[in-house]
Amino acid sequence: MPDARVHAADDWATFQTTLRENTPHTPVTFFLAAANVAVFVGMLISGAHWLVPNMEDLLRWGSNYGPLTVSQERWRLLTCGFVHIGLVHLALNVWVLLSVCRLVERLYGNGFFALIYLVSGLIGSLTSLCWNQETVSTGASAAIFGSYGALFACLPRRQTRLPKEALLSIRDSTIAYAGYSLFYAVVQSGRDNPAHMGGLCAGLVLGVVLWRPLTGEERKALARRRLAAGLGVSALMLCSLPFFISSYVEDYRRAIRWYVQREQGALALLGDLVRESAAGSTPDAETAKRLKEECLPLWDAIVEDVEELRTAEGSADKKRYQLLAYLARLRRRAVQRRIAGLRASDQQQIRAADALQHRADHLLAKIQRRIDAGPLPQAPAG
Repeated sequence: MPDARVHAADDWATFQTTLRENTPHTPVTFFLAAANVAVFVGMLISGAHWLVPNMEDLLRWGSNYGPLTVSQERWRLLTCGFVHIGLVHLALNVWVLLSVCRLVERLYGNGFFALIYLVSGLIGSLTSLCWNQETVSTGASAAIFGSYGALFACLPRRQTRLPKEALLSIRDSTIAYAGYSLFYAVVQSGRDNPAHMGGLCAGLVLGVVLWRPLTGEERKALARRRLAAGLGVSALMLCSLPFFISSYVEDYRRAIRWYVQREQGALALLGDLVRESAAGSTPDAETAKRLKEECLPLWDAIVEDVEELRTAEGSADKKRYQLLAYLARLRRRAVQRRIAGLRASDQQQIRAADALQHRADHLLAKIQRRIDAGPLPQAPAG
């Protein structure tokens, strides 16, 4: 038994020495960790909550969200890997990144590891879009799962000779990470497991393609061929996945066009009544009465129609119509506030109605600018 322990210790020492000779430093891992922390600090400075950032903050800082990503903001496929949902999320990912990714970077080399990490993150983002376009995907998890995939690719290789101690060195972080991911997969329906699986599979494939022996001249001789193969496989994966993204963008366009057409009549009537009141040709009490009897029922009907669509359609369409429901409720609130202001001759109420109407106009203009490029994110609650 003592001889076996001595032999295992020698193997572990030899393995560490070989890794350090092949890859003396791990700058890619440290850069990625620093980039994740820097983005989070930037979010805090901009006013995001340190524990539970809201959806607007996540989207502003580059989270992956189907309606935005597939329209004109493809950069979100990359930036989402550096945005985190609070300090706990960030701390766990950075801990695992420093623990596991440093080992993977030394196993594959700096350049190969950078390729594995970035491509795994991108494949995870694309997989998320293919699976569920309505999920806001964020965090380094997909790329970290890709690093695990590359690590798994080393295990069957005799030439790698990954000693038990190497796996023990990442045991705690791996158990914590797996437990965290499993727990949230069960209790939180919004957990983006497709991104994790996409990253894991991409890392496994690239790990197989980019693998080289740890020692010997063959390691250097294979470098260029493995890199060319890795770049080719990466390009193939990145180019093929977008073809599987569903045609939900066109569904969004149809829904938005339907809503814009649906509200035109109500907006025209509202505009006529407001102009008549402003010109003094109709008493405020009469305008308030007509708004209540003629205009408000139109917005009630629009809100009801949108809510029926949300109820009748599938889960993805419920979220899709959330924006339209928000718009309709905003318009209705503006009319209700104007009625109250006219009845009480309260200019503050009327100005509040104008402000609500301006918010709705601004959002509608944003929709119309994007209608040929793709849909918009979900509306805020309320």
